[in-house]
Amino acid sequence: MYYEEIAPFLNIYLETLNQSKISEALKYSIKGGKCIRSFIVKHIIETINPNNLSWEPIVALELIQAASLIIDDLPSMDNDEMRRGKPSTFKIFGEHETLLTSFFMISESLRILNTKIFQITDNDDKDCRIAIKSIIDEWCALLGRNLVVGQTIDLKGDCEEFFNIKFSNKEEINDTLIKYKTSSLFSFAFIIGIIFSNKNINIKDYKEMGYYFGVMFQLMDDYKDKETDDVFANYILAKGEAKARKKYINARTNLITLLARNNLLTLKFKD
Repeated sequence: MYYEEIAPFLNIYLETLNQSKISEALKYSIKGGKCIRSFIVKHIIETINPNNLSWEPIVALELIQAASLIIDDLPSMDNDEMRRGKPSTFKIFGEHETLLTSFFMISESLRILNTKIFQITDNDDKDCRIAIKSIIDEWCALLGRNLVVGQTIDLKGDCEEFFNIKFSNKEEINDTLIKYKTSSLFSFAFIIGIIFSNKNINIKDYKEMGYYFGVMFQLMDDYKDKETDDVFANYILAKGEAKARKKYINARTNLITLLARNNLLTLKFKD
């Protein structure tokens, strides 16, 4: 979808890697993706502060996304043998190597973000410290916790026992799955986009933008896959098209309101 637009930024990073098996696995894993989350980062920066547009935050999001997918595909997880129209990473490089590659990609993304934030802010400036704290806090909350919670739910594990957390009685399993597994990384993309625009922000607004964007994305994906998904993982099959349509419209309305309030209601986001 956005791969051609994001590929030049990815290539800058890939050229910094040495020749090794783990580099080959990384390159294989990120090639050919939709690049929706990295596009969000790019578009926010070029809309708010185009002078700050650089490859680092864009690539960092794509590394995180690709790492989450290659973990998802492992036999111990979803056991998907195909990804992005080609054999999954573990089918080419092996399970152990794929798992280690995902660790490397996740650590690389944080290294890249940390290095760049020092370049666009004064090292001794309060804003720099706030930006770093925001990145780490949201990283831990959205990626370190929420994505893991979401994957546990998707695997039909006892999430409440595993994490010792209680979900709201009003929130049913399909809603919880979207919130934790799908929307978390979208929220992180919106937050990283505005942090690297070097602008004072209300992180709550950007986190909510990611949530509503994730809801819309997942419902569209569920509609496309309703013939092959099981009821547990598919909101439309579980709740029906009428309820799904209402949820989609509500998410879109809220997203547009937040985008407009933060001067981000561009033609690309409208589309």
